[in-house]
Amino acid sequence: ELVLAEVARATRRWGEAEKIFREVLSAQPHNREAASGLAAVLVATGRSKEARRFVANVPEAGAVMRPQDIARREAAALADRARVAVNRNDTKGAIALYRDAMARDPGNPWFKLDFARLMLRMGDSAGADRLINTMAAAPNASAETYAAAAIWYGERGDYQRASDLAKR
Repeated sequence: ELVLAEVARATRRWGEAEKIFREVLSAQPHNREAASGLAAVLVATGRSKEARRFVANVPEAGAVMRPQDIARREAAALADRARVAVNRNDTKGAIALYRDAMARDPGNPWFKLDFARLMLRMGDSAGADRLINTMAAAPNASAETYAAAAIWYGERGDYQRASDLAKR
């Protein structure tokens, strides 16, 4: 049953996934995979408060999904919505969504890369470069951060800088 629930979740059939996860938890209250899956579905469907309560009250869910994980999933959902807004040419909406995503998961370099691309598209190349330069120069920058920055510089034609960052 968990495989069916995960397939439903992966294909964004949220109602079906939630139903199956709840059924599994009803029969197996200590099933960590079902608890984690249900929490993820709740976040993905915009019910973060319910997900937080669930994680706080169900030890199995809390064991695999912490509050910061919920914040990261919320941020990812916001970034997904921002990408949709960009595709619809809703620049103002995309900006607001990306800013919210970056505020919820400030260490995520991929949101910053996408936001920099949007800034560039809007004609703010200096602001976009500043965002990426600041991100890449952070003393605690991760390998993922360097990878995102390398992609940025590669897209901008600065292949030497992209190569230098990719080697870090």
